[in-house]
Amino acid sequence: MDHREKLAGQPAFQRFEKLTGMRLSEKELEAYEQRAKEGGMSILELFDRASDTIERNMARAQEAKRRTLH
Repeated sequence: MDHREKLAGQPAFQRFEKLTGMRLSEKELEAYEQRAKEGGMSILELFDRASDTIERNMARAQEAKRRTLH
């Protein structure tokens, strides 16, 4: 079973792909899994944290844009 099959249907993974618009290759998923292991977490925790960071940054950018326009 490859990484994509293992992650299919997992909310953290789906959220990450939706936010980034990326469809990660098997090699990229292997790299993410390795990074997660090095950080002492699961790949799903890594995707969840990355998605949180993306959402925070998007909110900051939206707020900055709003302030600039007003």
